[in-house]
Amino acid sequence: MGDAVTNVHAARSLCREAARMRAENHPDAIVQTTMAKYFSSVAANKVAADAVQVLGANGCCDLYPVERLFREAKILEIIEGSSQIQQQIIAMHGANRYYQPKRITEV
Repeated sequence: MGDAVTNVHAARSLCREAARMRAENHPDAIVQTTMAKYFSSVAANKVAADAVQVLGANGCCDLYPVERLFREAKILEIIEGSSQIQQQIIAMHGANRYYQPKRITEV
């Protein structure tokens, strides 16, 4: 339960930050939005899967709303660009921003 609360809080914080950056026309707003969407969809899927696990076999039947939430969370990883594509976008941004090749100097 602690992981679920932490993941939901972190996902909301990332989404708020992405919205703030977008409103300010920040140059990194697009990649921030991609990171927020990726993290949020993965977190939603994990939280929903954990909820199904807690309920056991009952988590798979439509008597409990967690069954529907689990399906909807999985869809979040697929729509608006799959998680794999978002990971590639984030990785390219990270490589361009943080990777500084070392120069080899001859002695």
